[in-house]
Amino acid sequence: MDYDRIIAVSNDKTVYHHGDKRIKAYALKEGFVYALEEALKTAKVLNKTQLRVPPIYSVTANEKGVECVGEFIEGETLLSILKQDLTNYKSVIDEFLLLHKEIHSYKNVLSDDEGCDNQSLDSRFANDTLCHGKYALENVIKDKQGNLYVIDWVNAFEGNKEKDCMITYFLCLYSLGQPVADYYLEGYCKLNSTSEAEVRKEESFALRYLVKNFKGSKNSFFTSLLNK
Repeated sequence: MDYDRIIAVSNDKTVYHHGDKRIKAYALKEGFVYALEEALKTAKVLNKTQLRVPPIYSVTANEKGVECVGEFIEGETLLSILKQDLTNYKSVIDEFLLLHKEIHSYKNVLSDDEGCDNQSLDSRFANDTLCHGKYALENVIKDKQGNLYVIDWVNAFEGNKEKDCMITYFLCLYSLGQPVADYYLEGYCKLNSTSEAEVRKEESFALRYLVKNFKGSKNSFFTSLLNK
């Protein structure tokens, strides 16, 4: 298939825009498992929540690899918006925080066997909260009407929201630096009436999770933090 333009590139996949579709193309056939998992979790989130999530239409495999085809949302990611004008980061992060809280308001969306990283959850926390698992500024799209859409649900899990928060904290740290990451964490704690110390108990889990799930420069960044 011919594509209109490239949206994003990573070590193992390329994302394209083609007409009204968003196509995630995996170079290796092993990507079929990830594409199916993303399609399944996306469907569950669409069916069981009121979140704005672009649907996935199909997953196909051929001799060149795997294609995951979904709806294309015309707009900009929050990361792109911030990189154009970082002085406005507080208002953008405030929107980002409210949407994260909305995601965490949903329970029992995924099946019981889709736990995070196959690890037992701390008994102090509820284990049925919907967590995105990769809630980053580049995975939230603002359309022309100002609506926010959340994409890339392949890493979604049901666990405690503090784990999800720390994953997002480190993703913000990588993308935009300490001031933005700290503002996100402070805002998260205020919105959820919890202490920063309580959330930071999940630092080690979040970094191990990120090292496992990212390659390239992100993997090196998170590995360096984990080894400090």
